[in-house]
Amino acid sequence: MQVRSPLSTTINSLLAPRVQPLQASQNKTAAAVQSSAIVSLNNTTTLPAVYSLNPAKTVNTAGLDHSQLSILIGTNVRGAQADAFQGLGKALLEGLKDHPQGITLSATVETQGAQERQPDRAVALNITTASGINVSLGMTRNQNGLVVELKTAGGELTEDETAAIAGLADAFQSTLDGLSADTPSLNVQGLMNFDSTLLKAVDLQTDVRKDADSLQSLKFHADSSARAMSYQTDKVAFDLSTDLSHPETVGSYGQQQQALASWASQLDSARARGQGDKNLIDMFKNSFMALNSQYGSNEVDNRLNIITRTNDNVVQENLSGLADYSANFKQADKSPNPFRKDERDSFAYSSSQRTERENAGRLTQKTTAHLQASYHQAIDKTVPLALTLEASSQNYSYHQIDDRSSTETALAFNEKGEVKSVTQAAEKHNVETVKKYNAGRLIEETRTPYDDEQTSTRALIVDHLRVDHHSGR
Repeated sequence: MQVRSPLSTTINSLLAPRVQPLQASQNKTAAAVQSSAIVSLNNTTTLPAVYSLNPAKTVNTAGLDHSQLSILIGTNVRGAQADAFQGLGKALLEGLKDHPQGITLSATVETQGAQERQPDRAVALNITTASGINVSLGMTRNQNGLVVELKTAGGELTEDETAAIAGLADAFQSTLDGLSADTPSLNVQGLMNFDSTLLKAVDLQTDVRKDADSLQSLKFHADSSARAMSYQTDKVAFDLSTDLSHPETVGSYGQQQQALASWASQLDSARARGQGDKNLIDMFKNSFMALNSQYGSNEVDNRLNIITRTNDNVVQENLSGLADYSANFKQADKSPNPFRKDERDSFAYSSSQRTERENAGRLTQKTTAHLQASYHQAIDKTVPLALTLEASSQNYSYHQIDDRSSTETALAFNEKGEVKSVTQAAEKHNVETVKKYNAGRLIEETRTPYDDEQTSTRALIVDHLRVDHHSGR
C-alpha cells in the first residue's frame, strides 16, 4: 500500500474531545482488555465454497482448451499433488486482462486408490477495488482433479485496476510457493504492496496441507487501515494484527527500525529462556516484521533546516514509532515424560501495543509482553535426556516460566495542546519454578521471582516561570 510521507493527519485529530480511545468498541470494559489492533479473520465460508468446485462437472471457459493456461493446469494435475498450484496463481491474475469476465478451467484424473489418497487442497483469494468491484479466485486440488475459477462482480474493471491486480501476481505466487515448500515459509509481504487508490483490500485463505493427517492453514488480510494474518499447523498457531487507522502516531523510519529490532531481540530472549522452537519462532518473527514494515513514516524534512520541532514531531518522537499491533504465538504442547504425563513442554508468547487518549490532556501508549513456557532438562547436561518408565531415566529438572513485562509512555498536554511532560513507566514480573527429580523422586523445588518497577518524568514545558525582582536576588 502506498502511504505518503510525511503523513498529513495531525496529532490534534487524536486529541479532539470527540475521539474515543482507539477501540472498535465504545464499551469501556471491552476497551480495557481488547487491543485496537485486533482484526477479525473469521470468514469460514470461503474455503468450503472453493472445495465444492468439482473438476468433473466444471464447464470450461470457451476458447481456452488449448491455451497456455490450460496446458499449465494439465501439467500440474499430472504432477505431485503438493505442487498443484505451481505457477497457476500468477498466470490467472496476469490473464485477467485478456478475460475480464472471468476464467473457469479444470483437468480431471482417475480416482486414486485408498492407499494413495492425498488431502484436498484449496486457495481462495479475494481482491476488492476502491470502486467496489470484487475479484475472486478459487483453486482446489482434490481426488477428481484440479479446478480454477476467477470471477469478477460489481462492475467492469478499468485498465488501471486490472494492471494493479496483475501487479500482485508474483507476490501471490510467492505466497503459494512458500506454503508448498518442503520447509514452509510465509511470503506475504508482497501482498501488501498495492496502490490503495486502486485496490481497497486483499484477502487470502489457504489450506495447503502436506498429508491427510496434517494441517496448514493461512488467513491474511490487508487494506489501508489494517493488516492481519493467522497461521496454523499441527506444530504451531499464531495470529498477528496491525492497526493502521491512526497514522498520526507513527514515527520516522529510523524509529520503526529501532522498535522492530527491539521487539525481535525481546522475542529471541524469550525463546532462549523458554526453550522454544527456533524455526517456528523465526517464522512468527518474520511475519511480524512483514506486517509492521513499509506502511509509511513521518519524517522531518531536513531541507527546511527546522530548528524548532512541531508538536506533532514531539508526540511522534516520544512514542515507539510503530502502529498499534497484537501478536500471539503458541507451540503445540508435548508430553515427553511417560512417567508424569501432566508435565508438558510448552511455549506461548504474546505481545501488544495500544495507543489511546484518556482525556483531552493525556495520551498513552502501552506495550506488553507475556511468556509462558515449560520444559524438561537433564540434570547431567552431557547426557541426552531420554525419559522412559524406567526409574534410572528419571533424573531431570522441570522448569515452568511465567514472565510479564510492560512499558507505558504517557504524554501530558497543556491548554494549548502542546506536550508539557512525558512520563515513562516500566514493569517486569518474572517467576520460574524448578522441580528436580532423582530416580523419579522429587528432591528439590525452588521458586524464583523477579519484580522491578521504574517510573520517570521529563518536563518539556515550564508552565509558570517565576521571577523574583527584588534587588540582590
